[in-house]
Amino acid sequence: MKKMKVNYIRKCDAVSGMLSLPDASIDMVVTSPPYDQMRTNGNAAVFDFPPIAREIWRVIKPGGVVCWVVEEQISNWSESGTSSVQRLYFKELGFALYNTLIMQPNFQRTNTRVRYGRSPQYCFVLSKGKPKTIDLIRDRKNSTAGCRTPSTFRNENGSLRFSTVGVVAEYGVRQTTWHYMTGGSHLTADEFAMPHGSMMPEWMARDLVRSWSSPGDLILDPMCGAATTTKMAAMEHRHWIGFEPFEKHYQISLQRMKSLWDCPCGAINHGTDFACGKCGATKLEQSA
Repeated sequence: MKKMKVNYIRKCDAVSGMLSLPDASIDMVVTSPPYDQMRTNGNAAVFDFPPIAREIWRVIKPGGVVCWVVEEQISNWSESGTSSVQRLYFKELGFALYNTLIMQPNFQRTNTRVRYGRSPQYCFVLSKGKPKTIDLIRDRKNSTAGCRTPSTFRNENGSLRFSTVGVVAEYGVRQTTWHYMTGGSHLTADEFAMPHGSMMPEWMARDLVRSWSSPGDLILDPMCGAATTTKMAAMEHRHWIGFEPFEKHYQISLQRMKSLWDCPCGAINHGTDFACGKCGATKLEQSA
């Protein structure tokens, strides 16, 4: 069997790119489609959801996970409902609606005179059967760390039962609302990528990749834009593939991937990093 090509970005639309991939060849998809007409960046012209969803279903492996990051447009006093339609269509294809995350920016400029903040940004975590990898992030500080605390559970008949858990760990699993900083350097240190205009924060892509994939897995972003997903996949020692049809964004994505540099210690570093984040060796030392 011919070995599958990996670690590349191709200039093409999502469907054309995925048609070139074998069935059940992708371990994980992390992507963010256009948010209705909020910020199309040209993508709305080629964004045809049903065939994209069907191709994702075809190429994802059993046990694979899709992270679909979306936000509702508000127009004529109503949210569009687009993300709900997409979510249910994925379910009709056979995906399990495994987890729904809310991506909450810590700062947002919005007119709050008529509603409570902006429409939330969702990450629909979809799985083709039971996820083969589950590595939940534990960064929630427990206020009762080191203690033994009683737990109360409600039985199906409404009665209570009590149990005592072990010693509470210092950190617990992150909740379904993920808080992040947005704008400028909070998105990336790659200033040349800023013209894209609607990048996913790097840490968001990184944490999604860490949660539902393993080193050596193949990560796909069929609408890769400025290559945030593929960059973080590479830095987390996963293989990667991206598709992007628009020349400006395609060139940004190529530059972003080429700027990464390897260190003999095994770490992969940002192009803007002068020293390795793992061992401290500098770029100059590696090129000497």
